[in-house]
Amino acid sequence: MVTEIATTAFALIALAIYLSVRHYVPDPHPPNPHSVAAIRARLEGEKRVAAASRLAAARLSAHPM
Repeated sequence: MVTEIATTAFALIALAIYLSVRHYVPDPHPPNPHSVAAIRARLEGEKRVAAASRLAAARLSAHPM
């Protein structure tokens, strides 16, 4: 009887610690670079770079020398 109670208590405490610490430990599986979210993020970054390049080119071409 005491053994079952101690085992159950230990298991519940271990589970609580695992669940509370899990978000502090980095994920051992990095995100897949071929996932849809990663591809969309990369495309958005490329769009921002392209827009900044166009803006810089327009600024330079409009600047009198």
